[in-house]
Amino acid sequence: MSYDRREKIRVVGMHCATCVNTVTKTINKVNGVENVTVNLATGYAEILGNFNLKEVVDSVRKSGYDVESQDIRIAIRANPENFSGIVDMVSSINGVISLHLNPATGILSLKVNPLTFSTDALLERLKGYNVSLLESGNASEVAIMKGELNSMVSSLVVASVFTSFVLYFQYTGFTLYALLSSIPVMLYAGRRYFNGAYRALRNRTADMDTLVALSSGTAWIYSIINFLHGGSVFFDAASLLVTFVLVGKTLDSYLRFRISFIHVPKLQARLSTGEMVDADQVNVGDTVIVKAGEPVPVDGVVDDGYGEVDESILSGEPLPVGKTKGNPVTAGSSLVSGYLEVYTTRSGNRTYMSQLVQAVNDAGTTTIGLKRTVDRITSYFTPSIIVISVITFFIWHFFVPASLALLFSIAVMASACPCALGLATPLAILVQVRRLSRKGVIVRRGDALEKIKHIKTVILDKTGTVTAGQISVIPKEVIDKRGLEMAAAVERLSSHPVARAISTLSEEKMDVTEYTEFPGEGVMGTVNGHAVLIGKREFIAKNCELNMDGDIIACVDSKPIASFLIRDKIREGMKEFIDELKIHYKVMIATGDSSSFADEVGRELGVTVVKGLTAEMKAELVKVNENVMFIGDGVNDALAIKQAYLGISMSSGSEISKQAGDVIVTSPTAIKTLIDGSMTLEKRIRENLAWAFGYNAILIPLAAGILYPALYLAPQYAALAMSMNSVAVTLWSFLRP
Repeated sequence: MSYDRREKIRVVGMHCATCVNTVTKTINKVNGVENVTVNLATGYAEILGNFNLKEVVDSVRKSGYDVESQDIRIAIRANPENFSGIVDMVSSINGVISLHLNPATGILSLKVNPLTFSTDALLERLKGYNVSLLESGNASEVAIMKGELNSMVSSLVVASVFTSFVLYFQYTGFTLYALLSSIPVMLYAGRRYFNGAYRALRNRTADMDTLVALSSGTAWIYSIINFLHGGSVFFDAASLLVTFVLVGKTLDSYLRFRISFIHVPKLQARLSTGEMVDADQVNVGDTVIVKAGEPVPVDGVVDDGYGEVDESILSGEPLPVGKTKGNPVTAGSSLVSGYLEVYTTRSGNRTYMSQLVQAVNDAGTTTIGLKRTVDRITSYFTPSIIVISVITFFIWHFFVPASLALLFSIAVMASACPCALGLATPLAILVQVRRLSRKGVIVRRGDALEKIKHIKTVILDKTGTVTAGQISVIPKEVIDKRGLEMAAAVERLSSHPVARAISTLSEEKMDVTEYTEFPGEGVMGTVNGHAVLIGKREFIAKNCELNMDGDIIACVDSKPIASFLIRDKIREGMKEFIDELKIHYKVMIATGDSSSFADEVGRELGVTVVKGLTAEMKAELVKVNENVMFIGDGVNDALAIKQAYLGISMSSGSEISKQAGDVIVTSPTAIKTLIDGSMTLEKRIRENLAWAFGYNAILIPLAAGILYPALYLAPQYAALAMSMNSVAVTLWSFLRP
């Protein structure tokens, strides 16, 4: 039996026959999969059928396993209107899991299956384009873009110098010298357009290069023929056309280069030996010394010392946080005071800050629905212009000399600008994602900005999201003080706000073994041979004797030894924010807290509270509601954030929840900034498109001579006006508030 597609992936995390069965069943559920063979010994899964590889990978990861993948980044020199076709070409290559192409920078980011993907196949598919493989990080991308910009500047300088010679010689009657001076303009400065037109012809398409090459090439060749026969020549028009196009495109490239990337600053790290090295040269396990006033160069855990760390760049919280042995620190934060020795867990482009910056850069490459519509229109734009140009010539040659009719025809091709249409949407997304990041809203997936207008329901986690997460735990009943100290020792290993509050009830340090966390329920560990269990009342009731009242119960060896009441403070501005949300959406709070305090929060905010939920129950609540925006911060929120139509994580939350989120915010009230940003983006895209379409709609008839002889747009000035269309769209996206 033959299949449309064969893929071999390596599944990470399988260790028994049950894992094999789980992975097999998971992959079999993916649409189009016909047959799956999973090998426990090698970790390989062979898949046959007509399926989407990304759906297979996502399904495996959702089932709790991972899939080996590789990131590849390449730079492509092509016109923006060609990018949609490039994405379609690359998507069909075997082993491609997902890809993002940034039309503003020409950077294609691929996530591939290393077992079946071939770089040679990619380069063969993109044969004819100027393609460069990039190293990891932004440095090589910047170098590529600088090189492209320098190349355009060089071409512009050559074109400008020799075009001035062309003008002088042609207007003083030295036509032969004008012809000779035009050769560097056409064959050196203009070669990028002729090469691009040839590539487009090979790919059976047409783009801006086609129009520039046809218009300038026609004028130049016609002039050469006329020169040999003693007729009128247009070496000035041909040379000025190329030069003016380069003026606009060089300016456009410069502006796009300036807004293309958010960069991670280069940090220096001081090793325990005292040696200073680049932070990306630090290895996992190395100890890094951080002194007061210095940035933290790596992600890691404090091994020794104490310091106040400013984490506002990540969390948005203005006050520094005290860090002592065992506390995590993140690259990019700053040590305000104190001294820290940090055990490195991640460095270089693997740090959380680097991954966040990369996510923001990738978010600007998202294709939204409106852009797909524009791409379809743009695919017909250039062929239509060529047809209009031919029709213009045939109409005018009945009324004016053939040479003037040809100039009208050339002007039509020179005036049309498909690039502005191709840039209108991606540039608006790119700029808006950058602006939101400066306001503390990190958009990790660009389509989040499009999804907002379809939201019907908003579900918020309570602890750490609706409330400040500054939980106070009030002991209600304590039977065994030694047992309370054991409970505090176990809770010290958890990052949950309730656990942190309970851990402060005792300063005595004890060794904890066999630690286990039950998200949304409680924790368990062994202390000095005693089994300690702390959690919600309902969870404890299933595992211990229960004869105490309280929100949280602690048990030692199945006997309750203490109970606690939970109190927290609702975030400032939350009431007004919720009231505004209720005008447009169905709003509710989902919490694992089953205490009476959860009901008090609901009454104060005037919303329904669904309490006592596990992580799975929160995810199920998301499924039964329509187009949910879920906002959370904890490990037990990660599944619901991932399942939601739009998942939002708090920057102060767990790393798992932040990885699951489409957007990361410093506080729930920052979501208003996100919503406003979404509305601004849609408005900006429509403005850009209106300008791009309107500009062409006015310029093309003028170039075709509709107002001749009262107003005539010569080809060279039509080309200048065309190139400025892209500049106008770029400036409008960048400068418009």
